[in-house]
Amino acid sequence: MITRTSRTLGYAVLAALAALQAAGCGDSSESAPGTAPAASSQQPAAVVQPAVDTAVRQVVTAYLNAVQDGDFAEGHLLVCADVREQYDAVAQTDAGTFGPRFKVTSYTITETRSEGSAVEVRAAQKVTVAGRSEPMELTVVYTMAQAADGWCIARELPAL
Repeated sequence: MITRTSRTLGYAVLAALAALQAAGCGDSSESAPGTAPAASSQQPAAVVQPAVDTAVRQVVTAYLNAVQDGDFAEGHLLVCADVREQYDAVAQTDAGTFGPRFKVTSYTITETRSEGSAVEVRAAQKVTVAGRSEPMELTVVYTMAQAADGWCIARELPAL
């Protein structure tokens, strides 16, 4: 029987999340027009207006609740329209549910900040991995974009 160390498994989770992001929620090397990628930004992030803060937190909360509940259809609606097709191809099983490899068992939204025309929402999450009894802790950054009908998730990446 092959076993993985916690470190190796952690890297596997981060790699899988990054692959999901790259295939489904945009390329992390691309930034919104007129903005620099977060890693190269020299200026501190701007404070998010209270109404925007509430709105983006609600979207991420609804998305993470959908992931916890295995409600793929609800999660699909919270992802921006321009990345849904790619997102569906990566995240959806043949049965129309979220893939069974990872499950979010708990989360806490820790921060929101403005990054150009987008807003980032950080969520500390406990994730269980198929075949492992102990959950892993990681932080995921959700990049939010404003759509015609409100806010949507344009990208999700693990914070390294």
